[in-house]
Amino acid sequence: MDIQDAILLEKKLKGWSKAKKLAFIRGDIPTLVILSLAYRDIRR
Repeated sequence: MDIQDAILLEKKLKGWSKAKKLAFIRGDIPTLVILSLAYRDIRR
């Protein structure tokens, strides 16, 4: 990963909820998926 990739990832994560960020840090992919689906459903 180069500096540009790191900047793009940081910008992407900036819009995530705290719960989603913590799940990402822990590597808890099932929770990350659930949180992503829940947010997508709310926005509809």
